[in-house]
Amino acid sequence: MATACESQVRPSAMADGTAIRVRRGSKQLAGRTILRDVSFDVDRGSSCAILGRSGSGKSTLLAILGLLDRFDSGDLQIADHNVGELSPAGRDEYRRRHIGFVFQRAALIRHLNVFENVAVPLRYASTVGRRELRLRVGSALASVALEGFESQRPTELSGGEQQRVAVARALVTRPTVLLADEPTGALDAATADHVISTMLSASERDGTSVVVVTHDSVIARRMERSITLVDGQA
Repeated sequence: MATACESQVRPSAMADGTAIRVRRGSKQLAGRTILRDVSFDVDRGSSCAILGRSGSGKSTLLAILGLLDRFDSGDLQIADHNVGELSPAGRDEYRRRHIGFVFQRAALIRHLNVFENVAVPLRYASTVGRRELRLRVGSALASVALEGFESQRPTELSGGEQQRVAVARALVTRPTVLLADEPTGALDAATADHVISTMLSASERDGTSVVVVTHDSVIARRMERSITLVDGQA
């Protein structure tokens, strides 16, 4: 069983400062057990790497943490919510407000410029006004050192710049949890270091919990704690 990720004292999400709590989570796909009785905690404002061989259940676990899938049995709490009990619409709303995603490919919308791509998550949040939206997008782009790129299209950016835009998009809602699935797999070492540093800075600045699926031991060592999956078990 994985131990809780360590963190400095920050404002707590749950009463004990835990942002993610998984208890005895299990998942089957096509009759095969992908995850078996997985249990771990992630503290608010901490960083964790999820490691394991291909097929060990890493991406499935990340999808469940991101409310894109669910355990067949077991409990998942994010902040102060038992998200397993939410309706599908409630899960969608909770995901939009509290969870950011970064994937191996930036997956930017080609016909939108950089500003519009980063603003996409905020446009689903009706409580964010136009002025606040501009401030949030500007701050997110500044955090990835892309000020002045607002009007450029994805096709005008390098691969590393596109991934930094994707990180800005994930951070613009100031999420409780930032989930990243092999976010540096297609990047050179220097750009990968910048992307990881940006995510860890968000953890320190905003109390965001960062969970990264990676095969890269260098990246894993930068996280405060690692969770290794072997045959679906942590």
